[in-house]
Amino acid sequence: QIIPSAYMPPMYPFFLYFIKIITFKTIDFLSLIIFLQVILATYSIYIFYRINQKIFSNKLSLINSIIFSFFPLNLYAVGQISSITLQIFFSLLFIKYFFSVYEKKSTKNIIIFSIVSGLLILTRGEFILIFIITLFYLILSKKISFSILTKIVLIVFLVISPYVVRNYINFNEIFIVKSV
Repeated sequence: QIIPSAYMPPMYPFFLYFIKIITFKTIDFLSLIIFLQVILATYSIYIFYRINQKIFSNKLSLINSIIFSFFPLNLYAVGQISSITLQIFFSLLFIKYFFSVYEKKSTKNIIIFSIVSGLLILTRGEFILIFIITLFYLILSKKISFSILTKIVLIVFLVISPYVVRNYINFNEIFIVKSV
């Protein structure tokens, strides 16, 4: 019998389950997961490069990206069944779209920033603290209005709410992850 867990963030199991549903039975599941993690890690290097271009020169951005590509976490995480690759990927997307929201508050940037924030909360439960600090910074710097803040919070809540409702139904408590 499958017993619901309250101690692990749900994003990586959802990722594995989604891949399992859309693949054929003849495909080696483990090899496919590792291949997808390699693709996500490679794309993460590109996102890291683009973020660096906003801060540094093109040459320094390239050097930083090369160093990042050989960062041990990037190298060994792709060969494991672990949420590290997803966490790095979503974290870099979060930073990228944080800059986008900070510079240009288009609806597309706000929606993607909010969805990525919700997925990161589902990847690492403690990310909610970083998210709150980020929103607090955006408010203090007067880069977002109350209506934009409301949109961001509502979209994040929509992303995480199915899991929160599931936890309420199974454990009679409202929480995301019960890890210390």
